[in-house]
Amino acid sequence: YQRRVHGEHKLLQMSRKAKDASTKKAKGASSATAEPQLSEAAAEPAILDYLNTQNRPYNAQQVFDNLRGSIKKPVVERCLARLATAGRINLKEFGKAKIYFAKQDQFPTPSPAMLEALDNKIKDLSARQSQYQEQIQHLSTENRRISSTPSDAALTDRLGILEAEVAMLEQRLAGLQNSAAAVITPEARQKLEKDYELYMGHWKRRKRICMEILNTISESSEIKVRDLAQQMGVETDQDAGVEMPPPRTFKRAKK
Repeated sequence: YQRRVHGEHKLLQMSRKAKDASTKKAKGASSATAEPQLSEAAAEPAILDYLNTQNRPYNAQQVFDNLRGSIKKPVVERCLARLATAGRINLKEFGKAKIYFAKQDQFPTPSPAMLEALDNKIKDLSARQSQYQEQIQHLSTENRRISSTPSDAALTDRLGILEAEVAMLEQRLAGLQNSAAAVITPEARQKLEKDYELYMGHWKRRKRICMEILNTISESSEIKVRDLAQQMGVETDQDAGVEMPPPRTFKRAKK
């Protein structure tokens, strides 16, 4: 890490020196001009130092991006190619992709104790990563829950709508209670309920008998039930434009 910070600091110092020299040459130039870049002669050692400091594999685009535009991309590509040809850095090609990285024989071989310490650090960081992932998942779930909760403004609007509905229903109820219209007697209501249940029972029973007969004939004649009903002049609920209502449970009026 210290080598990496030192390399970036050194590169920034070189870039600042080039900027100061360019500023002195450009008398009266506007402050809005582009930031000066390293020359090709200065870029090659800077790139070599960066790769050695980072000790990580990069392609030309990544080197250009990581140096923050202090070196032009064509210059980066040429410098990397020259360094690889001279054997000062390693080059691995994967199809059209070219990966550059520092020569490994220049770095000391880590001791068994250092490797063990790195393994322990990796285990510790992996455990911490798992904990952070669990926390992120928990927070994401909580965020979705909070986001799906209506806002105070939406709840206020909904409350106003419900209050208006309640007021309308109360007004309707008061009108019914104060109306002089005849109110059905418990006996008349009971008779209507019995008649309803009787006629519904006839409807269901006759429909079931009719469908059983049609299904039996259809199976033996290999004629579809719909076609058979049309041939026999049977009028279905769909033909009549009606639909059997769901079962009803009548509530007895309180005395």
